[in-house]
Amino acid sequence: METILALAIALLAALFISMPFFFKSKTAAGDEYFPDPRAEKAKELGSRKDSLLTAIKDIEFDYGLGKLSREDYEELHGKYRSEAAGLLEEIDSLGAGAEADGGDDDDIEKEIRAQRGKFVSSYDDEELEKEILRAREASWNDGPERFCPKCGSGCARDDLFCSKCGAKLNQTETQNARPL
Repeated sequence: METILALAIALLAALFISMPFFFKSKTAAGDEYFPDPRAEKAKELGSRKDSLLTAIKDIEFDYGLGKLSREDYEELHGKYRSEAAGLLEEIDSLGAGAEADGGDDDDIEKEIRAQRGKFVSSYDDEELEKEILRAREASWNDGPERFCPKCGSGCARDDLFCSKCGAKLNQTETQNARPL
């Protein structure tokens, strides 16, 4: 009886584990999952591009350390750069094909600009410049109210210590002190 129970549990576990092999998986939308060959190609090209850029950085680093001779550096650098240029052209051609398939970003950009235009206020630039100038003048007139007796830097009324030298500020000393 114990053997039959153990075999039944083992059989159920094997069925549970092998279920994904017998049933097709579904995506969240309910369609059968087939990888997009264009996306797979783009992922592969991106990976190759990253490895080429890493190789170029490595040989530049090695040349800077003196591990590579000038001739070896020029040979490897030229080889990797030409390979990277061909790869970038391939990536661009893959991207151009995606736009021809209906992935046109120009329409999206136009829609974004139209939506942004709705929220831009008609505040006049001259008024904005005047407001900025008034704020700057107000901050210029608000100079330090007191000065540090040690270094002479300006301090705010509420400061207990100088922000420049760290000296303790006394109320009476700092009122009379002036910059050096």
